[in-house]
Amino acid sequence: MGQSHDLAPVRADGWYAQLLQDAPQLQEVANLLGDKTLAFLAVAGLELLSLEVDPADAERTLVGLRPPGGEAFEMPLGALRTRLSAALAEPETRSTELGEEPTPDALRSFIGARLLLLAPLYGLRLGVLRVDDGGRAFLSVQAGGEAEEVPLDALAGLIASRVRAEGGAAAAPFQIDLEKVPRAAKHNAAGEYAETLALLGSWPGPLSVLLRSAQGRELASDAKATLATALGHLATAQLATGHPGAADEVLRLGLQWAQEESGPVAAELYRILAVSTLARDEAGQAIGLLRRALTLGAPPPSVLPPLARAFAKAGKPLPALLAARRAEASGAEDDLGERVSAAETALGEPWERVVAHLAEAS
Repeated sequence: MGQSHDLAPVRADGWYAQLLQDAPQLQEVANLLGDKTLAFLAVAGLELLSLEVDPADAERTLVGLRPPGGEAFEMPLGALRTRLSAALAEPETRSTELGEEPTPDALRSFIGARLLLLAPLYGLRLGVLRVDDGGRAFLSVQAGGEAEEVPLDALAGLIASRVRAEGGAAAAPFQIDLEKVPRAAKHNAAGEYAETLALLGSWPGPLSVLLRSAQGRELASDAKATLATALGHLATAQLATGHPGAADEVLRLGLQWAQEESGPVAAELYRILAVSTLARDEAGQAIGLLRRALTLGAPPPSVLPPLARAFAKAGKPLPALLAARRAEASGAEDDLGERVSAAETALGEPWERVVAHLAEAS
């Protein structure tokens, strides 16, 4: 079984504000260096010894520092920012063992003490650590709105990109190869679902973070549609390999990416989500999702057969019969003969009279 742990004992919300409150003289230093630079010095454990301000060029201000257990040195402020951000953006060594009842120190070691201090600097509030049966770690993160669960590695990558940007280094929060999307489609068509999982399985966490970032909002519409399509391919593979819960989460994320797009991409995601929902015997919800897919322009041959099944499971034989007949007329390949017979039997003699009347009228 997986495990979950509340991060209240190790959360570091407000630590920088508390630092300035405890040492008011540091506010003047923060005005000279910048809040992020002063905070980074504290995270890195560097002791601030002196400042030799260059009024003509603040970037050339000399900063005297001493590392823990090391010798004092001086560095121009501009170079310090670059070196400091690059160092803090390096991957943090973390423990891979957590235990069933971890201590606060064990939680810090597993998540990363540096990450716990850097996250609040970017308005990120950490809530719960969850480790699934496969050992994958996820953190619930709140950034002003509702909490969102993201993989620990994805969050570390996002924060590292923000830290690099403070030093002027190019930030690349996610490496997403859009050429993988058509490859995943081919794998699914061939029933090679494991290959699709290998290609796209790591995308949901980063895409969840990217969706709420400035970079995500600025993506072109066709790029957003491609990302939504990728998530649809991944969900299809997850469903085929027996992971409906994960598939539903991926599909809902995909719908958020597709929300600005007209019809086809969102329609296909609604259809896949409906099929997953119907497999859990949640017929009423599936009906609504399938109707939404039709409204958005999903091809009737792909939607009407599951819609007929959903109506039948919901105990609505007449809509089931009509959907089945429409599916047959649309050229759907599904064999709906048994479904039609069952619906006609359920409707009984009144339906037989309607059919006879229509035959006479024609």
